Amino acid sequence: MKHAVSATWFLDTENRTCETEMAVVVSGSSIERVMPRARLLAELPNMKVTHFEGCTILPGLVNCHSHLLMPGDGTAVEQMANLRDEQLYQTALENARLSLASGVTTLADLGAKNDVTFRLREHIKAGMATGPRLILCGTALTSPRGHLWPFGGEVCDEDELKSEARRLFDRGADILKVLASGGGTSSSNLFAPQFDSRRLEAAVLQARSAGKKAFGHCTCKAATSAALLAGFDVICHGLFFDACGHMIFDQALAESALQAQVIWNPTLYVARGRNQILRSLRLEHEHQIRKREQEYEVQAEHVQKVYEMGIPIAAGSDEGWSYNRFGQFAREIDSLQQAGLSCIDALAAGTIVAAKALGVDENVGSLAPGKMADMLVAEGNVATDVGALSNIREVFYEGTRVNVGSYTNEK
Repeated sequence: MKHAVSATWFLDTENRTCETEMAVVVSGSSIERVMPRARLLAELPNMKVTHFEGCTILPGLVNCHSHLLMPGDGTAVEQMANLRDEQLYQTALENARLSLASGVTTLADLGAKNDVTFRLREHIKAGMATGPRLILCGTALTSPRGHLWPFGGEVCDEDELKSEARRLFDRGADILKVLASGGGTSSSNLFAPQFDSRRLEAAVLQARSAGKKAFGHCTCKAATSAALLAGFDVICHGLFFDACGHMIFDQALAESALQAQVIWNPTLYVARGRNQILRSLRLEHEHQIRKREQEYEVQAEHVQKVYEMGIPIAAGSDEGWSYNRFGQFAREIDSLQQAGLSCIDALAAGTIVAAKALGVDENVGSLAPGKMADMLVAEGNVATDVGALSNIREVFYEGTRVNVGSYTNEK
């Protein structure tokens, strides 16, 4: 059945423009036409049109980085890994529901355990569970006792990297995630690489042969350099830490990223939100909190430099990790704008650029004929006020209205 949705403003993420009084004609699960509302009313007077005055229609949000099995309440991965798969599934199920209710219609999980997220994806597709379209890596590949190792995926040499990648793709993984550096797992080193470029290249070549994108977790310059040499498509985090833990922008490394045409996924809100929680609950000493806040300020400055150089920025919030709860993706987009992106570019980062990072931009990320009818209606003009994403009126997933209930961005 065909119907149309219109609003005062229409966000065109492909062309980075905002138009007025446009309508989206939906046929089944996809978009048939996008046209001026007045023309629609004149040409198709019998069409059912739902109009939202004072609101913006924009594409469903695309979060290219999350961890569905993590609760976002400060619980460590080591603790979560001790739970049974069914308990992890229930966490993932609630996180998926929160994501869709907040306007995220496409969500990537970048590191899970066993087959939990694959099972959730099957249940969502079958209508047995509520959640966004899931893009999965399955288990992230890491070095022995490296970052995220409690969830599995430990590999040593090139042969193991390739065989484990093949196994994941055979199981149904859409993308490959490799922990090129350490991270928040206690046994790993945030400031050191976990694999050299030769091993990373073996993993990338396996992804290429399967027609998949390769995501590299890089929290230090050495890991980013190795990942760029290996040919990764997306750099996650992209922190400019050196081996001693000093965060200093590396112009030459950033220029290499620009030449390699990679997409940069800064995951800003995970640190920003953590710092806010630590301060409000006084979970650390003042001097330690202030050190973290200063570090975040430097990180945001580096994101601005990367953006100004023309490196594409994709929004992926790392939800689930640390104190970053699901349903808060709008805060990642806001953090990107606060770091220097224009309003429209920050919104594009959370829609079309994130879709390109995941390799699904032919189907989602913008409102155009032939694409899935994933739409978000927010009060106000989001093109001039990203904060309007906190005031959601409606979410449409594949043309069907989602019951967002009493959801607000503050939950």
